[in-house]
Amino acid sequence: MGFAGTYEMTRGDNYEEFLKEIGVGLATRKIAAASRPTVEIQQDGDNLKLKTTTTLKTIELVFTLGIEFTEETEDGRKAQTLITADGDKLIQVRKLEGLTATTTRTFSDDGLDATFQSGNVVSRRSYKRTA
Repeated sequence: MGFAGTYEMTRGDNYEEFLKEIGVGLATRKIAAASRPTVEIQQDGDNLKLKTTTTLKTIELVFTLGIEFTEETEDGRKAQTLITADGDKLIQVRKLEGLTATTTRTFSDDGLDATFQSGNVVSRRSYKRTA
């Protein structure tokens, strides 16, 4: 299964707590937790572009599966990130200021489910495929 497509968030839980766990400041946490992002993914073999758009900000990650890269987080910090594929999943491991945060995106014909985890905090967001 390919990952390419456009996905709109339909529901989510505990995202603000996840952001708090990884050290995101209060104002940014509140805004991010209230957002309903659209995720666009373009894929050319192992090369991907993941674009997350909200009313306030657009974040683009351009990467090659299995190759670590430096990512600028939503709140402007630097993280070392590795994204791999495992069947219908994209697994993103982000190392940031002594913390590890993992995002697992599971794809289906209908959309994607994203699970965010750091420490004991887990958050989930679901997205429907629109294109």
